[in-house]
Amino acid sequence: MKGSKPKLVRSAALLVRVVEVRESDLVLTFLTRKEGKVSCIARAARKSRKRFGGTLEPMHTLDITYDDRGGDLATLKDARLIKPREGLTKSLDALDAAGRALRWLRHVCPPKTPEEAAFDATLELLDALDSGALPVPALVVYGLQLLAHVGYAVDFAACVTCGKACPSDRPAAFDVAKGGLVCQACGGAPRIVSPDLRAVAGGTREGTVAQWNELLSIVDEVMKAHAGFKDE
Repeated sequence: MKGSKPKLVRSAALLVRVVEVRESDLVLTFLTRKEGKVSCIARAARKSRKRFGGTLEPMHTLDITYDDRGGDLATLKDARLIKPREGLTKSLDALDAAGRALRWLRHVCPPKTPEEAAFDATLELLDALDSGALPVPALVVYGLQLLAHVGYAVDFAACVTCGKACPSDRPAAFDVAKGGLVCQACGGAPRIVSPDLRAVAGGTREGTVAQWNELLSIVDEVMKAHAGFKDE
């Protein structure tokens, strides 16, 4: 709101989007631990690398300070690197997984709503990828955690409509829009998931490459259905 008292905020943050504006400015979207998702204008960030010390990169944990006057855009005052993840940046698969995770995060987290559990889960994923974890399984586990943290938990055990449990040894219908299984009595769904896939999702069985990829597809579709975004 115009005329609001400025609020100087300092917080750990992850950079989730960069948009170039005018000749030298950037509009940056961060997920901060303290205030949730915020967008900031970074004046002259493209004109001088000294302005923010070359820290405005995704994948790394930052410490940022910004001036929030209550409008859609805060003003970035300072950005410092807390934790670089150089190992992650050396793997194309890890970079792809991290990029997808940050895209999910940007879309499913509402503006200026603290999401500390989602923030911490993302740090854990980035650290795992930096340490050489298998990207797809790590991303699937993270995606299921993120959906649960923001209120869209996926249910692979019972019907999301009536609550009836599905026998663990039987295939089940899965509805992406509803975020879980739907029994035949409640109308079912076109997508069928096997008992083995449900066990992998629940962490009770080791998954194959094909199973992890199928779960990644499901998680991605659930994210898009709930947050209303498409591939970019």
